[in-house]
Amino acid sequence: MVDPSNSAIDIVNHWLFVADTYNNRVVVYTLNTDNSISTASGGHTASYALGQTSMTGSACNQGAGAQNPTQSTLCQPADLAVDAANTRLFVTDNQNNRVLVFNYSGGFSNGMNASYVLGQSNFTNGGSNTTRSGFSGPQGLAYDAANTRLFVADAVNDRVLVLNVATGTIANGESASHVFGASSLTSAGSGSCTASTFNNPNGVAYDPNHGTQFVGAANGTDNRVLAFNATPAYIANGENTSWALGTTSVASCPNNCGNGPTQNNLCIPVFLNYDPGSSRLFVIDSGNERVMIFDGGYAPPNFMKMLPD
Repeated sequence: MVDPSNSAIDIVNHWLFVADTYNNRVVVYTLNTDNSISTASGGHTASYALGQTSMTGSACNQGAGAQNPTQSTLCQPADLAVDAANTRLFVTDNQNNRVLVFNYSGGFSNGMNASYVLGQSNFTNGGSNTTRSGFSGPQGLAYDAANTRLFVADAVNDRVLVLNVATGTIANGESASHVFGASSLTSAGSGSCTASTFNNPNGVAYDPNHGTQFVGAANGTDNRVLAFNATPAYIANGENTSWALGTTSVASCPNNCGNGPTQNNLCIPVFLNYDPGSSRLFVIDSGNERVMIFDGGYAPPNFMKMLPD
């Protein structure tokens, strides 16, 4: 692999997915029934590759270059989310400004076609957009299984879009239902450091127990993880965060990258993952070359600031 950025696991159907970003593919590992990696083929070897027609291919869009995508190609996939109940894999196809949705109910094959595309009206468009249905450099993903919502970190547009991806509703190029970081679905965020705006959201994670949406602002002058109330009854376009990690105030962004690591600061927090079983948030604190683990599980609107373990 070359610079794998994130992974996702389907513990129901026993698959492990890794975004092999600069090989322009997602590698798929077959797991045992206890979700350990199968060694039946003689080692920890991937079984399939999405985005390439073979296990040795690595070119962006299979050599066609950025902005020349097809239904089966990828260019710098960044993050993944799994819908185990409906055997779907969501992939942020960063350089093609889209999210591909693969249905693997019938299994996998190298270079298989995606079933749907989000962020573009069809499978052959790849341009960036600032609309209620478009992305510019999408990065992180989080899936809300209970409400069949997909949260997409629309990084260059400084916003997070929320889409209804229910199996009877999802459609190519569908419009988002809500936005964080911007005042409307047809505008980009300001990129400024306030309680409702952020700069370069890379990672997102979702707490299904309390409806909390976490957003990691990974610009070198922002360095926060913000927590929003994303419960269906409360969510609103451009809403304020309730609290933030990496700062003492939701509306301030100290230059943590110049101060050295401490127990509660962050420097370029990129991808996030949330474990609802243990109520813990995992943050890749890339500028400090570490992973921070925070205790979570606080129900909105009465959030409390989390401290690391």
